[in-house]
Amino acid sequence: MKVALVHDYLNQMGGAERVVLALHEIFPDAP
Repeated sequence: MKVALVHDYLNQMGGAERVVLALHEIFPDAP
């Protein structure tokens, strides 16, 4: 399964950014 993590604008550390970090820990090879 191929996974890509996409987020529009990471300019501050909020809830959505923490979700992206958690997903990055689950899928470390995702671009």
